Amino acid sequence: VLLKGPTSYIVAPNGTSLVVSHSAPQLATAGSGDVLTGILGYLLSDSSLTGTQGLRTVPNRRIMELAACAAIIHGHLGRVTAEDGTVSASRLIDNLPKVMKHFGF
Repeated sequence: VLLKGPTSYIVAPNGTSLVVSHSAPQLATAGSGDVLTGILGYLLSDSSLTGTQGLRTVPNRRIMELAACAAIIHGHLGRVTAEDGTVSASRLIDNLPKVMKHFGF
């Protein structure tokens, strides 16, 4: 589970958790969570990040780490987008390539 907010919580089925305090208040807008989901989907789909090829199971710990990375990228994306005005899902998406490049993607 990834609970998005000013502090994001990532919790595995066994109760192990990670906390990310890297958000931006401007992300409290419609569609922002969908953008976060897209970032996480991208990270999970990259076999070089998950360390798996084919249909092997990705360990819960690695999924949690990637969810935390997505939350950090999302928070930075919110701050970058807010520098130029109002934050909306479409403006987040417009800035996403620049922010992903900042993180080495």
